[in-house]
Amino acid sequence: MEGMMLIPAGEFLMGSGRGEDGPVHKVYVDSFYVDRCEVTNAQYLAFCEATGHRLPMFWGMAGFRCGPDYPDHPVVTV
Repeated sequence: MEGMMLIPAGEFLMGSGRGEDGPVHKVYVDSFYVDRCEVTNAQYLAFCEATGHRLPMFWGMAGFRCGPDYPDHPVVTV
């Protein structure tokens, strides 16, 4: 897949044994692809317009630099 990289399957230890982190336990994750670069606000807006998907919770908030005023910034809270 162009512009993406394969993350191989594997396992890791998750949790800390304290509070909300829960006990340390082994988690297995299947392989998956991820974009090599962040998705921009402009790219995510185009996706939402094409699919009818909802915009992120912080869309249009300057403090998060999320929205059409920041087209080249990475989209957040997706």
